[in-house]
Amino acid sequence: MKLRLTALLALCLTTQVTLAKDAVTAPAGLGWGLSEKDLASMNVSLSNCKDLGIANVKYCTASNVPKPLSFAESYTLYFIGGKLLKTRIIGKTISGDIYGTEGKASFDRLLNALKKKYTVKDFSHKQYIYIGQKLYDEVDEFYQCLAYDGCGKHALYMLPEEGKNGKGAVVLELNGLSRGKGYLDVIHEAPLWGEELGKAKEAQNEVDLDGL
Repeated sequence: MKLRLTALLALCLTTQVTLAKDAVTAPAGLGWGLSEKDLASMNVSLSNCKDLGIANVKYCTASNVPKPLSFAESYTLYFIGGKLLKTRIIGKTISGDIYGTEGKASFDRLLNALKKKYTVKDFSHKQYIYIGQKLYDEVDEFYQCLAYDGCGKHALYMLPEEGKNGKGAVVLELNGLSRGKGYLDVIHEAPLWGEELGKAKEAQNEVDLDGL
């Protein structure tokens, strides 16, 4: 499924926070801590907003972002307490790419740009690039393999080095749909995302326990 959630380490933010040097910044001309009202004043349109199943945590589809990315098909913005703390960018479907040539080139372009922006000095770059481990191992089965759990992976996880909190996190993945078809998936997390999400979960648990 194209909008499947990607597991990753979470980290967080409050509005008007001074970010640590080289911290992850929001993509597409957005900014961490922005409210829906702030975004509206920037002419960013939000639609299809849904609760994440946790009090005060929701996500919306965004359009007309300030700096649209050429590969992007959709932008999903995640809010905690009304503040933007996480984004997910789903790329346009890559099709007719039997050997994965276009997809791998696009993945490498973004990978190199992110690694240049967020250096090894401050982040741990965990790359997982392999193919044909199990079911699909022919050169024209590239995307089928990526779509099959445990067969192949094209991903970069950029997480803060140990002891360097307050940086945020980025995940880049090239995912498969079917033969010759795939898409890029990019997640940015604000430096305090995990902390705020943890607080929201604790508050939700208290509400649930009180209602039992």
